[in-house]
Amino acid sequence: MNIPFIVDLAIGLIFIYLILSLLTSEIQEIMATLLQWRAQHLKNSIEILMSGGIEDDRKLREAEQLADKLYCHPLINTLNHEAKGKLANSFRKVGHAVMELGQKLTKSKKIFGKKRSGPSYIPSETFATSLIETLRIKELANILSSNRLNNFKEDRLKEIVYLVEIANFDPSIKMAIENEIQKLSLEMDAIVDQFKEGYINLDESIYSLALKISFFIGKIQNNIARLPEGKMLINQLNRLRKEQFGGESQRSLIVKRLKPSMGEVVEGLRQNTEIAREIQAALQDKDSEAYKSIQALMNSLPDSLQDSLAALGKKIQTQAVGVQEDLNEFQKEVENWFDRSMDRASGVYKRNARGIAILLGCVVATIANADTLNIINRLSNDSVIRRTISIYAEELVENNAQANQQVNPQALQGVESDVRNALNRLSLPIGWNQINLEQQQLSEQNWPVPYSKRLVGWLISGLAISMGSSFWFDLLNKVVNIKNMGKKS
Repeated sequence: MNIPFIVDLAIGLIFIYLILSLLTSEIQEIMATLLQWRAQHLKNSIEILMSGGIEDDRKLREAEQLADKLYCHPLINTLNHEAKGKLANSFRKVGHAVMELGQKLTKSKKIFGKKRSGPSYIPSETFATSLIETLRIKELANILSSNRLNNFKEDRLKEIVYLVEIANFDPSIKMAIENEIQKLSLEMDAIVDQFKEGYINLDESIYSLALKISFFIGKIQNNIARLPEGKMLINQLNRLRKEQFGGESQRSLIVKRLKPSMGEVVEGLRQNTEIAREIQAALQDKDSEAYKSIQALMNSLPDSLQDSLAALGKKIQTQAVGVQEDLNEFQKEVENWFDRSMDRASGVYKRNARGIAILLGCVVATIANADTLNIINRLSNDSVIRRTISIYAEELVENNAQANQQVNPQALQGVESDVRNALNRLSLPIGWNQINLEQQQLSEQNWPVPYSKRLVGWLISGLAISMGSSFWFDLLNKVVNIKNMGKKS
């Protein structure tokens, strides 16, 4: 047994595995498309992410309901592109029928809820944006900020009213000051409304409130500055303005106190917490749509998701004066969290796909009667078949030089057509023809259990086929190169 013989034998065996693995890959891809394996696995992975991997019926239902809401979000819903046309619709109906049959037989749930299909891939940015909008994180942050700003404004007004009350003014002067306080209240309310509408940020709101108080002091100063109690009130109001507002550093402290952190905002989604009660108090009207929807959100959110988002929110420590900057950082954290989870889910999918590939490989090997032990025997004893396959394999490698540089499913598209052409002219040592059957029967005579050798051969072939067409084409390139290096120049 010389080296050229061994190389030709290896080329023949690898070439047959390549042919069968190409067929198996196509079958597996068709099955994955019809049964929407990737889309189903993605949805299941998102549900596991939401539930924190806790196998509790209530937690799982909450996670499924939230995942269904996410899939209804326009950003995710538009990712589920489906081909148009009668032929595409026909294939889609077949796929849906197969899925429904499988669900009935296995008594499994409808993974996409009321929908029949879902996207096979969701970018992390899309997921993060959809989740944040579905959980109304920005709205909750604005509610908290607006409520705290309004409370801050009310406290300052109360202090001003108290100082005026304790001052010993004539009724006419006191009435004039109270009229100015009413005007000040309306102006300060307008500032809070501007903040709620998003026209100004917290720092600008605090600065505007300070200006309004300064203008108020200037208006009443002309009427009361000559009075002893008036001078005292002006001094007290100036001291109040300086203590509460001061310069930029003082305003920064106020902004930091009023602006909720992302951790606090996420904590607001948890029932019976101080932040949740603050949000409920801010909404006031329990019959309003906003109150009911946020309350329903609090009741339905899985605890594990709240814990995960709260941990992500605590990482956000920005010096920004607006909520949007914190929200952008929080979105990046959610994206990273999703990416890490999908990396693990991808590993699970690959392991599952590997298992399916082994099963399909064994089925294809059995149907094609691709008995590795018999193939080796036939190639060893039949030099014509061995050399013919070797020639075609070398032509295949030479004709697909580009695929040689980049071995992947896309690069193998040209290889498939060349393989089909070769099959029309080759007689391979596989199949249920008379020659193969006779050879198998002869080789099994020394085996104690009938057909056991054939079963071993099919199993070896099935495992080899499951390695994938890319693997075998890459290996074929290397073996052919070894053979060419040994040729005389």
